[in-house]
Amino acid sequence: MKYIGGILVIIGDLLFLIAYIKLNSLKNSVNKFDSAKLITTGIYAISRNPIYLALHTITIGFTLIIPTWITFVCIVIFIINFHLRIKLEEKELEETFGKDYIEYKKKVLKYIGRRIKN
Repeated sequence: MKYIGGILVIIGDLLFLIAYIKLNSLKNSVNKFDSAKLITTGIYAISRNPIYLALHTITIGFTLIIPTWITFVCIVIFIINFHLRIKLEEKELEETFGKDYIEYKKKVLKYIGRRIKN
């Protein structure tokens, strides 16, 4: 389990780095929506929240490396906390980007994957 946990931590770190670089390459700022552009390419084409997905992956990896009840409780709290945070951020993004963000939500899943066209 420790090896799987280590692999998840590495995958999470790489995913975080890719998402962070993409976010900053367009000089967006989470706190400055006025000048922000909606990112829908690269890693953001398969996940609306790749940074949070990376953090979840890292946390699950550490839980497998150190499997105690404390780490399990922490991961549950961590995931619930960030899930609620995502909901708040999505409301702000809908207000900021309107139809563009709503269309993006229809195409790309919250954590990972794209919807199949009907």
